[in-house]
Amino acid sequence: MSEIDPDEWRGEFDAEIARWLLYRIAEDYGVSATLHPKPVKGDWIESIMAHYYRIISIQLGSQLQDQPGFGAAGGLGFGISAFINSELKSGINIVLEALNFNQYLLDADLVITGEGRIDSQSERGKAPIGVINYANQLNRRVFVIAGSVDDPKTFNQKFNVTNSYGIVNAKFSIEKAFEDPYGCLKSVSQKAAEDFKVLVT
Repeated sequence: MSEIDPDEWRGEFDAEIARWLLYRIAEDYGVSATLHPKPVKGDWIESIMAHYYRIISIQLGSQLQDQPGFGAAGGLGFGISAFINSELKSGINIVLEALNFNQYLLDADLVITGEGRIDSQSERGKAPIGVINYANQLNRRVFVIAGSVDDPKTFNQKFNVTNSYGIVNAKFSIEKAFEDPYGCLKSVSQKAAEDFKVLVT
């Protein structure tokens, strides 16, 4: 650290860092990353990271304000932000901005998105939430189709989702979903289509 001269290189380039990519990098090295502020019991993590923060702040002559994603991939989010002119962003927002996603929603009557499971982790910047947020900005109806939805009513209300559908539900068990995924998805999709027809007639 004592040999670092940040003025020589820190301003040479800017970067947008997707938190999702930090998770994948961590997995490559057998590390399970989390955004939880205190993933392991005890005060030793805070002590070590606070010391690390003080060293970097002194060496770089700056005080970085804490922000979501700094803890991603074992603190890699903070490290990248400290040493590179970068902005930590939700990976899906980077993708949607690059695609100019809003243009595809202008004439849409319905937006459909989904993932394997909708649960508390989904709220932390996963792809469906990014799509839902874009759709809500233009007041578009949104259907979410997922492998399972932990609490459909709460999820729909919290994120202004028109309706959400789990392939695993009262009708289909997880065993049935694995046995006949096409049939289960077809059934749920038909239900979604029938619900949409009711909405627009």
